[in-house]
Amino acid sequence: MSKTLGPKEPVVEPQSGNDQSDNLAGRALRLRIRQQELLAELGVLALQGTSFIEMLNHTARVTAEGLGAEYCKVMEYVPVENRLLVRAGVGWGEGVVGHATVGADLASPAGYALRTGKPVISNHLENEQRFRTPELLIEHGIRRAMNVILQGDGSPFGVLEVDSQSEGEFSEHDIAFLQGAANILGMAIEQQQYQRKLQAALERQGGQSPGQEQSASSLRHALPASERHGRPRIE
Repeated sequence: MSKTLGPKEPVVEPQSGNDQSDNLAGRALRLRIRQQELLAELGVLALQGTSFIEMLNHTARVTAEGLGAEYCKVMEYVPVENRLLVRAGVGWGEGVVGHATVGADLASPAGYALRTGKPVISNHLENEQRFRTPELLIEHGIRRAMNVILQGDGSPFGVLEVDSQSEGEFSEHDIAFLQGAANILGMAIEQQQYQRKLQAALERQGGQSPGQEQSASSLRHALPASERHGRPRIE
């Protein structure tokens, strides 16, 4: 009498595609977690009263790390020239930070972000038809870039841009991280501009009547201690 056999495990071809998808999803999750850690770190620095130039530099470093990019720059809008000046950055050659500029018109990716407030992703600069590619990016072999506006106290300060020479694509998730960094830096920008206004008001109050001196004293107490004692905390 033959023995009845139960069902056996089927022989199935390994689904390497699913494993690959799981790995990609895991890496993406770890990246998002790291990005949140970097934003938290940047926020703490802003709350600690880190000097303005240090905030610019740290934002550039954090942004580049969080997006796995070789380059990043913080650009300030210069109205009289209608251009954006590179104030801070990572990855750039000597003579770029503090000197190089890019156009701030609508035909420029950074200019478009500044003028419209809309984030700009250019993943294939060599084939970009919407905007012209700035010479600075061409000289450094940049293949893809993202731009978001940096808000100031009542008016835009400039643009935060991340750039990469590598293939790949920036995504909407990346824009969210970039905008988060820009928002934190924007708070530091507003604080710096506010302090400058207070300092200017104090200078205008110099040599005034006793009543005006009392008003100047009130303004002085609104400034951080470092600025009240003649040691500017914001560069």
